[in-house]
Amino acid sequence: MQENCVCYAVDSNYLFPATLSALQVRSKTPQDRADVAIVCFDEPNDNTRLASTISSTYGITFIQVPQAELEGVPLAYARLFLDKALPTQYKNLVYIDGDTQVPNSLEDLFGPGLAQYDFMAARDAMTLIVNDNTRLAKRIKRYFRTLEIDESDHERYFNSGVMKLKRSVIGDLRSEIKGLLARKTNEFTFFDQDALNIVLSGNKNLMSMKWNFPTFLMNYSHFREVPAHLLHFCSNPRPWHGPFHPWGESYFQVYTEFAKSFPNTNQKTQPLTGLRKVKYILQTRYKSIVEPYLWDNAYSRNKRVEQESDTII
Repeated sequence: MQENCVCYAVDSNYLFPATLSALQVRSKTPQDRADVAIVCFDEPNDNTRLASTISSTYGITFIQVPQAELEGVPLAYARLFLDKALPTQYKNLVYIDGDTQVPNSLEDLFGPGLAQYDFMAARDAMTLIVNDNTRLAKRIKRYFRTLEIDESDHERYFNSGVMKLKRSVIGDLRSEIKGLLARKTNEFTFFDQDALNIVLSGNKNLMSMKWNFPTFLMNYSHFREVPAHLLHFCSNPRPWHGPFHPWGESYFQVYTEFAKSFPNTNQKTQPLTGLRKVKYILQTRYKSIVEPYLWDNAYSRNKRVEQESDTII
C-alpha cells in the first residue's frame, strides 16, 4: 500500500489551477513513488464535481471536506488539517500550493535518504536579501523582528507553499498554531507560513529553491542557474491571469488549454481584461526595470549560492 502522497488543500475557488498542478505532478512523478490527492475544503458545487471527475480519470484522489472541519481557523490554515482529511495509509506527505506548475518529477523528495526528516521546506525568497543594506531588506528584517524570530534564523525563514513532512507531526503543529493564534491579536501577513516559522523557530531542514522556485525571479540569474522542478506563482498577477512578464505566453497557454476540459468559470482565476490587465502589464514591466538591483545584484547572487550549498536536497 502506497504511503507517500503529494497533496493539495484548497477551496473550490482554487480548484482550477490546483487540478492542473496535480495533473502535472501525476504525469511527471512515477505512480510507484507517490499518490496524488486534492483535498477541497468546501461544499459540493459544479467546480468540485468537475474536479472530482477529472481527478478520477487521471488517477488523482479527490477528497471533499466541509469548511466546518477547520475548527474555526481561517481557510488559509487548511493544510494543517490534512492529517484529518487524507486516508490513513499516507505517512509521508509533500504538500503543494495550488498556484504552481510542476515541469519535473518530484520523486526525489520521497527518496529513502530523507526518511529521517520530519519536516522540510525551502527558504523564502526574502531570505536572499534580508541582511542586505537596501530599504526593502530593512523592511523585511523589521517584519521578522515583529514575529520575534531570532536574528540567526532570519535567513532560514521558509516558504510554506511546498513542504515535505510526516503526517505524524501535523497534529502537534496544528495545536501549537491554534494556541499561537489565540494569543496573537494581530493577523500574520503570511498566515500559517509566519505561524509555522515561529513554532519551528526557523526551518533547520532546508530544501533547494528548485523545489519551490518563486517565479518573480524567473527574469534573473537565479532561474538560469537553478534547475527548477516546481514553479510557485506566489503573487498577483498569476499565469492564469494572462501572459505577463516574466513568464510570458507559454505558462499562460497551459491554463487556456486546460480550460477546454475544465471550464474556468471562477472570477478569481479568469484571464484579466480591461484596466486590470493594463495595470498589471505596466506594473510587471516597471518591476523588470527597477527591481534587478534588489533581487539580482551581487549580494543576492552570492547569497543564493551560499544558501543552495546549505540544503539537504
